[in-house]
Amino acid sequence: MPPITAESLPYIYPKQAYPTSSDALDALRHASELSSKGLYEESIAVLDAAIDTGEPNPYLHYNRAHSNAMLANYETAVDDYSRCLELEPLNPTAWCSYGYSLARCGRQLEAISAYSQAINQHPTEGSNYFLRAASLMMAGDITATIADIEKGRKLGGKPQQNLIREVLDASETIA
Repeated sequence: MPPITAESLPYIYPKQAYPTSSDALDALRHASELSSKGLYEESIAVLDAAIDTGEPNPYLHYNRAHSNAMLANYETAVDDYSRCLELEPLNPTAWCSYGYSLARCGRQLEAISAYSQAINQHPTEGSNYFLRAASLMMAGDITATIADIEKGRKLGGKPQQNLIREVLDASETIA
């Protein structure tokens, strides 16, 4: 399987405001700089140190999950996205990224649930429907797959063909 690229992930960073803690903000900035250079392991190390301080911060977990996903460490990414969502459940970007990582692990039913959360929180984001459609297809629900594809088209979402192809390819290797 080809390496995952930043362009193939649904989102990279949440659009919500950064935390107020200067230490967490510094760690996020440094990790972001490292990630932009493709230094994901180094980014993870920076975020590990910030998380180890004990400050509950969803953005630290979100960004560490992203770096792990970029390294195809999807199970680890799932854990961090889950922690991010425990701290900030109203984050449709995190729900979508969580769903994507679950799908890459072959956990389609859980991915469908996560994408549904993203859609419930941001129902006008057409791309989320396409992503859920890929997992619905892998789960064998063709009727719901077609409905999500149509909804995504109506909303003008990007089909994100690379993402859908990656989810389908990953499922073939898991099965």
